[in-house]
Amino acid sequence: YSQAIEHFNKSLSFGLKEKEIYLYLSEAYLQLAKLDLALVTIEKMGQEGKEKLPFYLIKAEIFWQKGQKEKAWALLNQAQAKKLSLSVIKKKKFSYLTAEGLYQSAFDVAFQLGRDENNFLDVLAMASQLRVKKQNDLALKVLQHLQILRPDNETVALEMAQNYLQMKQAFSAALVLEKTAQINSSLAYEAVEILRQVGKNYRARFLNMSILDPAQRLKQKLALYLAEDDYFSLTFMLPELRRHQMLEDQKIRYAMAYSFFKTGNFIKSQDFLKSIDQDGLFEKSVELKKEILNCQNEEWACRETI
Repeated sequence: YSQAIEHFNKSLSFGLKEKEIYLYLSEAYLQLAKLDLALVTIEKMGQEGKEKLPFYLIKAEIFWQKGQKEKAWALLNQAQAKKLSLSVIKKKKFSYLTAEGLYQSAFDVAFQLGRDENNFLDVLAMASQLRVKKQNDLALKVLQHLQILRPDNETVALEMAQNYLQMKQAFSAALVLEKTAQINSSLAYEAVEILRQVGKNYRARFLNMSILDPAQRLKQKLALYLAEDDYFSLTFMLPELRRHQMLEDQKIRYAMAYSFFKTGNFIKSQDFLKSIDQDGLFEKSVELKKEILNCQNEEWACRETI
């Protein structure tokens, strides 16, 4: 910014008459926190420039940083009365209100702005800021309105889920994602994960079927069966895993080896253990081989294990 100030001042010394340059020079001073210089400079703009929105925004910011917040707010109201750009002005007001901790007023601004669907992304960003400030109830009210406008919007659903998770309401987060995933399948994976975490495995398995990516769907399906100790169902996944060439993954190979072991098919289990050499899994596979040998030699001794 110092170099920019130098260039702007040189241009002015050479007789450049373009009044817009005072706006850029003032903004550079503002960025360097030279607030008095910024204020003096912006007043040098021509009358035409003073009727435009950037003049009001930069001058308001100067007053705000100087601690003259009433003057900053008055400038924004003047700009709003002139209908220069309501969405930009309201975004600035929202920023100032959240900075002051006036969250209900900030919500009111966001909600008013949300009445026009053209402001959808701006209002979504405001809801996100309310969440960051831990104003989850207010954020959710804004998001619920946005969801009415665009029920299949992935970002709105994810933002709502984040609010619920922040409020430690995981099942509500799952319900939001589950509902949106019925329209927009790209959210199915996240919805299934949360449903699985809150123990709603039946719903998770049902929704898992709508995941389009086969590798993603099968890995998640495998995790669901493991969570329920449903080893028989896991072994029936073998043809599908082969078809999608997923048995290259040693974690999946070990899961299949363990499943066949738990269902009493020791030969199949040993087949899957043969090529496991990955750190961490190798040690587990050695232990599993010992268990298999123990069961083959003394079947009665491993009934509880199986």
